[in-house]
Amino acid sequence: MSETKPDNTRICEKVINGTASRKDAKLAIDWFSSSIEGQECLSEMIDRDIYLMEEEPVPEISPYKSRFILSKIHKTIQEKRLKRVLLRIAVALVPFVIIVGFGIYLNSHIHIFGTPTYAEIFIPNGEKARILFHDGSEVHLNSGTKIRYPKKFGLRKRDVYLQGEAYFNIATNHRRPFTVHSGNTNVKVLGTSFNINAYENSDDMIVTLDKGKIIFNTSTSSYPITPGQEIIYNRNTGESRITMLARPSNKSLWKNDVIFMDDMPLMSVLELLERRFDVRFDVKKNNVFNYSYTLTTRQKTLEGILDEMQIIAPVKFKRVGDSIEVFLN
Repeated sequence: MSETKPDNTRICEKVINGTASRKDAKLAIDWFSSSIEGQECLSEMIDRDIYLMEEEPVPEISPYKSRFILSKIHKTIQEKRLKRVLLRIAVALVPFVIIVGFGIYLNSHIHIFGTPTYAEIFIPNGEKARILFHDGSEVHLNSGTKIRYPKKFGLRKRDVYLQGEAYFNIATNHRRPFTVHSGNTNVKVLGTSFNINAYENSDDMIVTLDKGKIIFNTSTSSYPITPGQEIIYNRNTGESRITMLARPSNKSLWKNDVIFMDDMPLMSVLELLERRFDVRFDVKKNNVFNYSYTLTTRQKTLEGILDEMQIIAPVKFKRVGDSIEVFLN
């Protein structure tokens, strides 16, 4: 033991002086932690170093150097205070920045600030179109239809304006009801599919609900409509009539290039065909309007449809120049 101690002490001195090898350093650490002798030796070394530090004279500092050191201390304190102030400002601004950033993001997707910018589309006779809104809703537009809608919907509402015929598939959003305005009426929906026939030259506005729920509003009344129901509103008299349909989807077959007539008066049939094919009918005698048509056809051409109609009733059609004459056989 007497031989080991001096060796361990010598190794520890090398470690303190920074001249020991890695192996010697490991031996010293093991000795310090595993034996009383090692811990006493380490304590003696620490006491000796403290004593030497106390005996060492403190160098004098000149007034100039003292002022320099003091200014450095003040500068350090000011920098730390500034950092603390900036940190507090940053913490206070974080919620504001998040709110502003979120507002900018929302405004890029939905309209919050300022006046909304509207787009308007008119579908000429002989054509159809489909619009997909940015909220996921879609609308099919029939021939001779005009729609006006905001490029970005508002935070609380989604409003569009319609003249003509359209079929809507509305994305559900209970916080932002979708409203279709037409004249002095509107149809309010949350998420549903329905057809609106509201041509400007027609006395009747017809709304047919496939699924979901809508509320049909006039200037004086409101009518909840359930799936399968159809409401017919007369713009002249202000009267409304609700009926239950066996197949409400028939009313929107036009979007699938299907012509559907259900006991439709010839006058209405001619209006439908004029919009669908962009033609003009020349009626020679009004007695042809005594006939109505029930027909579902996938005929792509006007001639094909007229041929089928001539089988149903004695009304005949003949193309003369740019128009089609209508007369009784």
